[in-house]
Amino acid sequence: MRFALPLVAALLVPATARAEEPGRDEPPTGIPWIVGGSVAMGAGVVNLVGAGLCFATLPSAQRVPCGATSIGFGVAGLAIGIPLVIVGADKRAAWSKWLDKVTVQPGKDAAVVGFRGAF
Repeated sequence: MRFALPLVAALLVPATARAEEPGRDEPPTGIPWIVGGSVAMGAGVVNLVGAGLCFATLPSAQRVPCGATSIGFGVAGLAIGIPLVIVGADKRAAWSKWLDKVTVQPGKDAAVVGFRGAF
């Protein structure tokens, strides 16, 4: 039984050229800002939920310190996370607009990789 399995892969990273305006660099994608802001907001929400648990489950002498600390960290997490997500979304929108103007074409050093076998 003979088979031929052609595997064609264009090595995109070194083998593509971007036709773009000269002198324009790629803007940041905004992903690190969005991820960092999401993590900070998530930590803030967890702390705010923890503040409710402090008031619901702890004895009265420990409620206020635990609740105040959790609320403080929760508000700080949201205060840091929300602006980071907004800035990241703005950077992502700018990157998307830039990407619409860029075309990807095979470069002069494009490569094709193949594999063929027989039994």
